[in-house]
Amino acid sequence: VRAAGVTIDHLWSSAYCRCFETAELMGLGPVEKRSMLNSFIVQRWRGVGQTEETKAALAALPPEETAFLVTHNVNAEALTGDRPISGEIQVVRVSEDGTVELLGSVEVPFTD
Repeated sequence: VRAAGVTIDHLWSSAYCRCFETAELMGLGPVEKRSMLNSFIVQRWRGVGQTEETKAALAALPPEETAFLVTHNVNAEALTGDRPISGEIQVVRVSEDGTVELLGSVEVPFTD
């Protein structure tokens, strides 16, 4: 992200330790826990509401601001319609009406 010169205005994370610690370790700025990004894999009924809340939060941002979300693949799939692999970064654009457009993705290699 830094090498690409991308400025991150908002760094939002699931409250789950794995996501939150990953967001902190990225060193892109202060991390804000957002419950809308918590996994709903067990409580699928929460998915629609959380996804709509995420879309609304993103659509409410000024167009010149960027947000980086650290969440779970089930949440990302609900948001974009495409299930990412673990660690994959999805790049999206969200319109004012909450429509999400998947622009592309970047696979991040794991290291031991």
